Amino acid sequence: MDPVTLNTSLCQSCRHENKARTKLHLQCLHGPVLKDSLTMLQASTPDRSPPPIAIVGMACRLPGGVNSPEELYRFLLEKKDGLCEVPSTRYTIDSFYNASSRGAIKTRHGYFLQEDPMLFDAPFFSITDYEAERMDPQQRQLLEVVWECLESAGETNWKGKNIGCYVGVYGEDWLDLASKDPQATSRYHVLGTGQFALANRLSYEYDFQGPR
Repeated sequence: MDPVTLNTSLCQSCRHENKARTKLHLQCLHGPVLKDSLTMLQASTPDRSPPPIAIVGMACRLPGGVNSPEELYRFLLEKKDGLCEVPSTRYTIDSFYNASSRGAIKTRHGYFLQEDPMLFDAPFFSITDYEAERMDPQQRQLLEVVWECLESAGETNWKGKNIGCYVGVYGEDWLDLASKDPQATSRYHVLGTGQFALANRLSYEYDFQGPR
């Protein structure tokens, strides 16, 4: 019985209202055929399992003062918590906090990077101070973290290679801040604030040419 005949036969034989009785009836009537058809289907189905992935380098910046995989390991081992009061380098929490007022911030705490996000070794990446001041801190952090990741992997010959660069990003705080005064935007406004620029900045700086 071919699959077409099987389907027709199944439709014609399903006369039971009870699901359990229908299942039992089909198993008794078409059990061997169903088993053979399933075997054929499994044999003809291509293998869609993902190829193996090897993680050969790691780097990170996380709340709680975690700036390396080694520090992350110790952080987890010691069961620490990265929760802290809003750093004064972000904003003055006393000016915005009120547990009962509408429109105010209801908490004094959050998860923040301990290192000042404004710190950045611009000359190392041949970036002028003027441009660096207008770059999203996420771009600055990524440039440094990717360098550390390549060091961790022992990679030294990446320029021009078929390497893909993918960035998951959330939040456009820097864009909001930089767009407050339309008259004060610079020639680096789009490149310095756009989420698209995160992966592009890395690909350009490290000359990643993939995927291709």
